[in-house]
Amino acid sequence: MGRNFSNIIFGLILVLLGGLILLNNLEALEFWEVFGKIWPVILVIVGLWLIFRRSHPEYAQIQEKLKKGFGDIILNPKSIETKGLAVSSGFGDVEINLTKTQFQDKENLVIVNLGFGDIRIMLPQDLPVSAKGNSFAGKVDILGKVADGVGNNLEHEDEGYSSEAKKLKINAKLGFGDIRIFRV
Repeated sequence: MGRNFSNIIFGLILVLLGGLILLNNLEALEFWEVFGKIWPVILVIVGLWLIFRRSHPEYAQIQEKLKKGFGDIILNPKSIETKGLAVSSGFGDVEINLTKTQFQDKENLVIVNLGFGDIRIMLPQDLPVSAKGNSFAGKVDILGKVADGVGNNLEHEDEGYSSEAKKLKINAKLGFGDIRIFRV
């Protein structure tokens, strides 16, 4: 997500802490009593920042990027651009239907980063796929391979993937929620 996202996160933390200290100085509330209750929220915000900060190495070269802070994202791309497709969001579900997408005669790249929500990626039947799914807490289901619980990392590569000209590489990262990558 880059420098702007990290500036927003740390700005929000500073505003929150500054506001609490100001209210404490005005004797409108007891700082440590309130801070003791909200510190988990601060940890979640910092955790989200860490998730998005460490994007896939190829993320920087992708030209077509969709970023959204809150809300669902539903995509039915007609084609994948030369450098690939990248989607990132803080809160909400991401659904990408690739069943009618035109792919380049090369390795096509799709990267999805999400903080909270579910990721669903629908694939065509005949396209070779290499997919990685990482979820801090939730279920990862890639073409029938399933990992559930905390700290899930799952990979799948179709047989013969490396020798195919037209193919799809997917990297999905998620903080909290489920990842499902399946053929339709």
